[in-house]
Amino acid sequence: QTEGRDRNGLQPPSPEPHQGPSATPQSGLCRSAPLASADTMDGSSVMKLLEASPDGTMHMKELESVLEYLSPGEWTNGKFEKLVASLGMDKAGRVNVAKLFSSGAAAADVKLKVAIYSAAEYVREFMQPFVDKFPGSFFIEEDLGLRTAPLCTGANAACVFVNDEVPREVLQILKANGIKLILLRCAGFDRVDLQAAEEMGMKVLRVPAYSPFAVAEQAVSLAVTLNRRLHIARSRVRNGNYELSGLVGMDLKGKTIGILGTGKIGQIAAKIFTGFGMKLVAYDVFQNDVIKDLGGTYMSKDEVYAQADIISLHVPLLPTTAKMINREAIAKMKPGVILVNVSRGGLVDTDALIEGLSKGVIRACGLDVYDNEGAIFFKDFSNMSDVTRMQHWDSKFALLRSFPNVLISPHCAFLTHDALHNIVTTTIQNAEEFVEGGKLTNEVKAPPASGDPAAAPAKPAAPPADAEPELVRKHMSSVELAPATKPPNPDVKVAIFSASQYVRNQMESMVEQFPKSSFVEARCHVSTAHLCAGSQAVCLFVNDDGDREVLQIFKEQGVKLLLLRCAGFDRVDLAAAEELGIKVARVPAYSPYAVAEHAVSLCMCLNRRLHRCHTRVNESIFVLSGLVGMDL
Repeated sequence: QTEGRDRNGLQPPSPEPHQGPSATPQSGLCRSAPLASADTMDGSSVMKLLEASPDGTMHMKELESVLEYLSPGEWTNGKFEKLVASLGMDKAGRVNVAKLFSSGAAAADVKLKVAIYSAAEYVREFMQPFVDKFPGSFFIEEDLGLRTAPLCTGANAACVFVNDEVPREVLQILKANGIKLILLRCAGFDRVDLQAAEEMGMKVLRVPAYSPFAVAEQAVSLAVTLNRRLHIARSRVRNGNYELSGLVGMDLKGKTIGILGTGKIGQIAAKIFTGFGMKLVAYDVFQNDVIKDLGGTYMSKDEVYAQADIISLHVPLLPTTAKMINREAIAKMKPGVILVNVSRGGLVDTDALIEGLSKGVIRACGLDVYDNEGAIFFKDFSNMSDVTRMQHWDSKFALLRSFPNVLISPHCAFLTHDALHNIVTTTIQNAEEFVEGGKLTNEVKAPPASGDPAAAPAKPAAPPADAEPELVRKHMSSVELAPATKPPNPDVKVAIFSASQYVRNQMESMVEQFPKSSFVEARCHVSTAHLCAGSQAVCLFVNDDGDREVLQIFKEQGVKLLLLRCAGFDRVDLAAAEELGIKVARVPAYSPYAVAEHAVSLCMCLNRRLHRCHTRVNESIFVLSGLVGMDL
């Protein structure tokens, strides 16, 4: 429609009809042909649009008015000099005009209008600096697809998110509406037809690393939450259930973490996991020194499967990695493994995962991504009609989320304040580089026909020296277990109080050595203490009472020994026990790692709102608002 176009072929937006010589351009999506081009513009016509100051120089607002309808790339030095000479501007004014007419950054605010798709409430908040930088840009709440692609009318660029669909058909609609640029506010680009974009002359720019820390920390958060069953504990407490059965986890110290994919995110996840004292094994087609410096060992995928207690996926979705976690892979995994995927849903065969969970090979699974998540995530189905919900119903996903040992977060691994700041900053940078016509730092192009290097086999590395960290035990006495000098007396009977099911399982070996022992399900206090009748010893837990009245009952029943299966002894009247001749023995340090890891697990779970994610997902709420955490 116009002669003037910049180096990237962008049509400069036209102003609304002027109300007078000092009118400022009005924002809006309507376009009309420019009033004039460089060839027809002379000093008098420019002066009609500019309000000259008393000293004859032009102000920024007036210059912006010119830029609203003139394409800077159209002005050659000769035409520019002719215009400036006819205006009779002083030297300072000429410099200012030169800067504005040659600066892509200055023109970017006016020229580029972006349709921002998948614009939920949190997106509108963190992308506001982008809209301030590029006035005229607008938000579209719906995700991008065939139905919503025409909503970009009036824009010359589209900004999309991780689950927006950008196949060839969508790109054709965008191109027909004047879109020249696709801005991805994410790292992944697997939903964009890069080959089609290249054929249509569209540039695709992404945010390659908004926060590898956010994603890595989410992986660890999922793993530690599942290990300590914090999502289950929260649900129980809310329902008035404070039992411990079914909440048993494992110490991470001394266990093995398997990292598949050791790029930036994989490296950070490895650092955090090894901070717990875990042994590190890894697989990647490209080995790096960071993993080796952490004491890690590179090996084949099958070896990682066989050794790892926790497996965390950090590989891109490529033809060579699609459904890499399948039946064959799961069959090779260590029984009881915890599997975490914060990378791409397509890495996991959902049918195989369900089977592995059902058979107990996979003890627990944390997912921030799902193979068919595009139809589910970032939406709220809780208040939709049954008809609408069933249109999006995914029976496999419904089955997955019903497992008590599966924790799903709705693709929010990136969602920290730090990451959102980096996303908008990089997206602004990408847009500015495009307008300026220079090098596009974060451009994504279609891969070469030769294929991806990820198909190359891994090269196992030699095992490094043991670098397992030690825990400094401050203000805590160490415990040295001496070998037994004589076999236990099988006639000794121990009454084990607070014996819920998990305690019975835990204390099985003790009962084998003292077969006359008995379990008492009730908590020990004055009204239940007599249930120890016939026992020479009682075994209590942290909330059992051992006050003087209880101890006197024990004494009357013939008890000589009080065994505490905990470190705390504040509920035992030690003075009374000494007076009554009852010995008290405790377990001073059963696992400081367990307690410390639980504290970290709680912090990470709360920071990333995993307890809230669990509740929302079970209620079919997959929106991200209210789930923003922080990079630790």
